[in-house]
Amino acid sequence: MLRRLHLYTGLVLVPWVLLYGVTAFLFNHPTVATDRTRRNLTPEELESTPFQEEVRAADVAELIASALSESMREEDAQGGSSPSPAGSGSRDGAGEVESPNGGPPDLVPRNAQFSRTARLEVRGGGLRQSFSYDMGRRSMLYSTRTFTEVEDEESPLARAGFKPDGLAELVPTNRWKEAVRALAAEVGTADVSEAAVSFRSGPSIAFNVDFEGVPHELSYDLSRGTLSAEALDQPPSMSLRTFLLRLHKAHVYPSAGGARWAWALLVDVMALAMVSWGVTGLFMWWQIKRTRGIGTWLVAISLVLAGFVGAAMHSAFLS
Repeated sequence: MLRRLHLYTGLVLVPWVLLYGVTAFLFNHPTVATDRTRRNLTPEELESTPFQEEVRAADVAELIASALSESMREEDAQGGSSPSPAGSGSRDGAGEVESPNGGPPDLVPRNAQFSRTARLEVRGGGLRQSFSYDMGRRSMLYSTRTFTEVEDEESPLARAGFKPDGLAELVPTNRWKEAVRALAAEVGTADVSEAAVSFRSGPSIAFNVDFEGVPHELSYDLSRGTLSAEALDQPPSMSLRTFLLRLHKAHVYPSAGGARWAWALLVDVMALAMVSWGVTGLFMWWQIKRTRGIGTWLVAISLVLAGFVGAAMHSAFLS
């Protein structure tokens, strides 16, 4: 029964196994099968530009920490305490210098590093040119991609700060905030009477309208009051790579049915199948007595290696 389960689930889900394998490779290698041209700009091309000037993460972090320390001392002085001079006092633990008169400590930064690259984009002439600047290495990745000029044209239906009369009665977002504050006070353990309450995302609503004989898709963010619009006279283009990567990342069951709901169901089936393949594979291996010895060593090595790499990656994420 286990052999048949292992075999037939594998045969049925071969397309999804191949999809996950191919798209995982594409995620790991952004230059493969892309519709963009990419290359690293040479030092000669960056010569006499600000990108050749070194920016040290430690200097930036020290400047920010010093300004923050000064700001805290000013706030403390306004509250009646004596501010401590910058750099005075003795070190108390890592990352700060304790003030001798009890004022706010001087913050001492450590492990400073630039966590994201600077990305700039130039659009024009039907070309989208992207520049990704690594401040630590002082290197620039240049990529180009064609696009349709109408992408930059804002629809006359778009609005910012658009709050129709009566919307607050239909969708009481302000009352939702107060209700959430009350719920947080009831089910939580912290004092939230003065806490800020905000929407992290949504809610939003999408619908279609006809404008000047052209169908448009409108999307309205109810919390921000932002209305965006896109003409649907031409179907949006999508490269094969983009389509595959979006399939890989598609998740969560939508409120309505349709293809997205079916895809989410298949993602769940795939997850269960992959777990069952691992479990049934172990059972099938254990039934073959002559392979138990070598298999045990391989499983042990795999567990140790996975634990080591996992711990190293956890440390890398924290740093």
